[in-house]
Amino acid sequence: MNVVVIEDEAPSADKLTDLLAEVAPAARVVAQLRSVDEAARWLAAHPIDLVFADIELQDGRVFDALAGCAAPVIFTTAYDRFVLEAFRAQGIAYLLKPFGAAELAAALAKHAQLRRGFVDADRDALDDALAREAPRRHFTVKARQRIRILPVERVALIALGKAGVELLDHEGHGHGLASELSLAEIERGLPARQFFRINRTEIVALDAIDYLDPASSDRIVVALKRGRSCIVAGHRAAAFRRWLGL
Repeated sequence: MNVVVIEDEAPSADKLTDLLAEVAPAARVVAQLRSVDEAARWLAAHPIDLVFADIELQDGRVFDALAGCAAPVIFTTAYDRFVLEAFRAQGIAYLLKPFGAAELAAALAKHAQLRRGFVDADRDALDDALAREAPRRHFTVKARQRIRILPVERVALIALGKAGVELLDHEGHGHGLASELSLAEIERGLPARQFFRINRTEIVALDAIDYLDPASSDRIVVALKRGRSCIVAGHRAAAFRRWLGL
């Protein structure tokens, strides 16, 4: 099993590597990454089985680096205030520093159990379900005591806030989802030519963009037609330019 460690403090990274050698000798640490930018670039280029990630790094929070990563993540942090965000970002375990071999072994056992569950699933049924799945055509949103249908083409921005995922339509109205969906789940069902995830918390629609204000080559401000502005994460800037054909 190939794993990567995202940690900006060398002693913590080394301690985790040593614990892994003790608890899971078959696990191979193929990279130790120190920053959000480095992690984002590395993960985009390398398939991996499991990620161990501290949350607060020297250049930001690790969630931005995980936007394009499909591997499960075991978070290792000294803070407990990021639990909800962690489990929205492929998190399968949350280890509070300082942790020891017992806690690490329990997290790895959970990962192994999840892997067995996927392997034992009915593959034919799963393939059939994926074959039938079509791109998302609408969202169900809350409207006071009612539930309304919001077509995808009316959505200008999808944003993750403190109250969950909110949709902004092209008229500038906000809508709360009637169902619980993560931003990653929503992103997978959107047409890639029309929507782009510009950072950890926001997906923007092409038709909603008014203009771009590139403060630098890797920092782009996206101004929407209804006056709201968003910032493209540094590690997403190059892909965003390609998406726009720049």
